Amino acid sequence: MNQQPQVRVGILSSPYIRFTLTGLYSAPDGVLTEGSHEARINDSGISFTLDGKTYTSVEFHPNTYTGDTFELEGVTIGVDFHWQRKENQRFRGSLRIIVQDGKLMAINVVDVEDYLVSVISSEMKSTSSLSLLKAHAVISRSWVLSMMSHDRTTAKPGENNLKPTAMNAVPSLIKYWDREDHRNFDVCADDH
Repeated sequence: MNQQPQVRVGILSSPYIRFTLTGLYSAPDGVLTEGSHEARINDSGISFTLDGKTYTSVEFHPNTYTGDTFELEGVTIGVDFHWQRKENQRFRGSLRIIVQDGKLMAINVVDVEDYLVSVISSEMKSTSSLSLLKAHAVISRSWVLSMMSHDRTTAKPGENNLKPTAMNAVPSLIKYWDREDHRNFDVCADDH
């Protein structure tokens, strides 16, 4: 079986995260769990209502990738747009929760192809031509794989990547906007 690469998608940043695991998920220490839970930040890490233990990061893995899902409460969509709002959203894949910049960050770890289905269906109309949908899929796949290959350990915020071109040896600027904003995940789930 050929396993797909998995993309880490930043979903939500908050002092607390409420989530529901639909189906069985492996929790920290190998415990199987399901149902509603809450993670809060405290002085020494993350505190879960699941077991009251403190962690610096945790990950919940689905027992069945295609059948089990998790739902995050209060996800902000349309950040800084006139239609910005909060809604509950359901995801396939694993849920990782980490401490970042004094808040909790919910990260969805999902197969690249499932991520692309979500991106294309949210950015394109179903009535779009098949050629346009295919082109969007190729561009989106290339972009996300590029984001996944970026080495965050050597990136410096605001650093320009000047490289000489083969034709004229004049440096050209190669820059992806917001690339350095994502230290602990590959992409975020919203436009910004």
